[in-house]
Amino acid sequence: MKCCQIKPSDLNRKATLQNLVKTPTATGGFTSVWVDVADVWAKIKNASGSEMLHADQLGATAFSDFTIRYRSNINEIMRLVYRGTNYQIRHINNIEEADLWLVVKAERGVSQ
Repeated sequence: MKCCQIKPSDLNRKATLQNLVKTPTATGGFTSVWVDVADVWAKIKNASGSEMLHADQLGATAFSDFTIRYRSNINEIMRLVYRGTNYQIRHINNIEEADLWLVVKAERGVSQ
């Protein structure tokens, strides 16, 4: 995908970018909580899916590509939430290294 082929009007789905934050507890341990970083407008393309049998349980995963405007504060530890479904970020592609658009490959159906 080329950066000039993307139009702002293509970004017609709203998703929430979240970061995993560890906070100390009163007992000396830590708890992890997902915190909203930003709402982003995205173009979503469902890419592929698969099913697997693990420990006698059938599990399904699916990959989707989220095209968003460039952000410097995004990484693979984060996740996207779209329509109540959590998508774990697997890869971030800065299209043509132009710092205009990112294609975020994300997976749903996996344990976070």
